[in-house]
Parts: sequence; C-alpha cells; structure tokens
Amino acid sequence: MRKTLLALLICTMSFNSMLGVANAAPKKKASDKEPVFKVLPKSERKPLVLNRSCDERRSSCPTVNSNAYIQSINFCRITDQTADWKVSLGFPRYPDAILGNAKVDVLVMVYEFADKKFPPSAYPILQKEAKQTEELYKRISNGAIDLNFVFPKIEDWVRFPKNNSEYIPQLLSGDEIINLVLDQGAYLNPDTYEAVYIHSPNDLENANANGTRNLPYQSLGRSVPRVYFTSGNWMGFGGYSHGLGHLLFFFEDIYDRSKSGRDFHPAGLWDLMGAGGAFFAWHMYLNGWLTDNQVDCLPPSFKSSTHLLTPISTLLGKKLIAIAGDPGKLLLIEYRTGRVDEDLLSDGVCNTGGCTGDRQEGLVIYFVDTTINHLLGPITVPEKYYSRTMVIGEKISYRGYVIEFLAKGRKGAYVRVKNA
Repeated sequence: MRKTLLALLICTMSFNSMLGVANAAPKKKASDKEPVFKVLPKSERKPLVLNRSCDERRSSCPTVNSNAYIQSINFCRITDQTADWKVSLGFPRYPDAILGNAKVDVLVMVYEFADKKFPPSAYPILQKEAKQTEELYKRISNGAIDLNFVFPKIEDWVRFPKNNSEYIPQLLSGDEIINLVLDQGAYLNPDTYEAVYIHSPNDLENANANGTRNLPYQSLGRSVPRVYFTSGNWMGFGGYSHGLGHLLFFFEDIYDRSKSGRDFHPAGLWDLMGAGGAFFAWHMYLNGWLTDNQVDCLPPSFKSSTHLLTPISTLLGKKLIAIAGDPGKLLLIEYRTGRVDEDLLSDGVCNTGGCTGDRQEGLVIYFVDTTINHLLGPITVPEKYYSRTMVIGEKISYRGYVIEFLAKGRKGAYVRVKNA
C-alpha cells in the first residue's frame, strides 16, 4: 500500500502544480520516467551527527574574517529573471505570498457531481496527511508558520446537482473550474480563509483543466487570493507539503520535468519543492523567516573568507553564505544538523519517503539560476552532494569557487570559501 502511495506522490510532483504554470515547460515524453524512491527502512533512520572538531573555549577554531568581504545584502537580493506566472525564486515576492510569522487557516474543499464522486475513504487519509503537514511546517519554519487545515463534514462537501458532462461548457480552464467550485461552495465562506485547497472527484471530465488565464479567484464576488486545485490525485499523500510551497509562498517547482531519472531532481533531495523534507535556507529567506543580517553576501571578486554558520533549524546566528554573480544567479551554502521525525519518515510526507535532507548534518551547497524557468531545474547541487552533506574536512571546487568545511565548534560550522 505504501509503495502505491509513494508512486502517486511522485506523480503529484510532476503534475502541473497550480494549473497556471501548465505551459511553462515542454511536456515529458512518454518514455521518461521519474525516479522512484523507496521508503527508508527504520533501521537506517538514525541521523548523521558530526562530532565537534574544535572548541571556541580553547581558541582552537578557525578565525572568522568574513566581515572584510561582506557587501550590502541588496547585491544578493536577486530579481527573478523569468516571468514564470506568479511563482518566483527571487525578489520582490508576489503580493499574495505569505511572509514572516503567520497563522494560516487552509480550507479543504471537496466537490462532486451527480455522477462523479469523491471517495469518502480518502477523506481520513487527507486529514491524517494534513495533521502531519501542520507539524512539518511548524518545524521547518522554526515556528514561524502556525498552520491549520479545516475539513468540512462530509455532508458539507460541495455538490453539483447535475452530471459532470452538463458542466463541461463551463469548465474551459482551471480558473473556471476553481471559480465555479468557489461559487457553489460559498456557504463554506472560502473568502474568510488564508488559502483554499480544492480536491476534484474521480475521473473529472473537463474541457481544459490544465489551462489558465490567471483570472482573479472569487466566491460570489468575494476575493479568494490563494487557491490550489488538484485533479486526479484524490489520495493526496505528500501533495499538501509540496503544494503549500506554491499556495502560500508562491515558490517554483525546482525539479526538471524535461529530464528523467536522477536528472529529474537537479536540486537533489534537500527541498520540498523538489524531493526533500525541508526548505533550502534561500527559500526561508525569501519567506522572511531569515533576516538580512543572517546572510553573508559576498561579491564575486573576493579572494578568501572564513565564515561561521549556525544550523537552519535554530533561530539565531548566520544561516547563509551567498556569492553574487551574474544577474539572477547565486551560489549558496548552508549548514544543517541531522534529525529524524519518525512519523513523517514512515508516512512519506517528505516526498521521497527517505527525508534525506533531514537526516544529514553538514553543509548543503546549491546554485540558484533564475534565468531557468520553473519546472526546468532552476536550482542545482553538486553531483557529489546530491543526497549527502559535505562533512568536516571535505572541500569541493564548484562554480568557480573552492568551498571547504573546516571545523565544527560549539557555535556552529566553520566554512572557508575561496576564488578558484
């Protein structure tokens, strides 16, 4: 059963999330196959924890000299170079994106036609996943997001009185479907929620569910700014954690649906918008969960600098090294600590079923290129660190720079970056 759910999950990730981005990239060939990830055995769920290799109290840790090179954060607040619908990997954020600390109530709307039903047996599965996703977001946002899914009673589902086929002339695009459901379900007051997540019945028939003209969403004339519509994936299971990245924060899909196998996930197994169980620190910064002074912004011409990074799972300290380059491009380095969440691992909310990004302690290195469109792999990691972190004593030449994990002390990770 779990293998089936994970297979459904991978399909969800390749589905045109939020419909409005349906034409952002070429369709996958029939021969292409997304990678299949197995559930991590319980015996292998122990986190990788690095021992300290230096001690600040004994003055044995490297000397931090990054202040000599750090420039204005404005150089690293890159503008996204693509016009990818409403999703973005840069600044400014889309006006409807939720930033900073926020209490977010998400209304789940299930709809049916007289001849096309939503399976009641799926509802408890979605409710379980929602609960796990609430816990996941509280943890990976370091408490910034207080998420609450609201599930109406089954008798309060949105029900259309006629057969699906009789509504097809009205179902010309994703926008029309969404607004029709919002109108029909106006008694649930969808305009009073921060966001709405809509599930379609089985075997929905429509004229063009994957098309959109980016119409404003309304419920009987009342604005509903954030709506996620999923068609066909009624089992959910992993869709919430990934889908909320679009719905609440307007993040891009960072996988490359034009590729197959390992190349389908050029960002590795580190981020929910690809195949991981957390967010990159860059996404946290875009969300306002990190402050400007928690990012060390370097110019491309610096020679060599040593930095002290604290884990992204803690509130204080430096979280990111960002090296500015061409417009819309950044080389980024962050520090993660190993952790295991048994429930999320076993139930697949981390998308791969393995939650590799939550199990590893060490450095995560990645390159953001906003000249690459959503769905075509705008974030890449070094192949060597696709599914594991850089540990103490390792170094790599990447994108014209040499990155080295010098030591771990009581305060965090000491990282040296040099121009190659």
